[in-house]
Amino acid sequence: MEELLGLNVAELNIAKSLVPSIFKNSWCSINWWKHSFSTNCERQ
Repeated sequence: MEELLGLNVAELNIAKSLVPSIFKNSWCSINWWKHSFSTNCERQ
């Protein structure tokens, strides 16, 4: 049972470190998409 608990804690720590980076990457993609879309509109 303690081993299972330790595994869960490790998985939680991994999730805590992964989620912000995934969110940051998606946010950068959204900003890049908005930027490219707005520049395309300005060119037309």
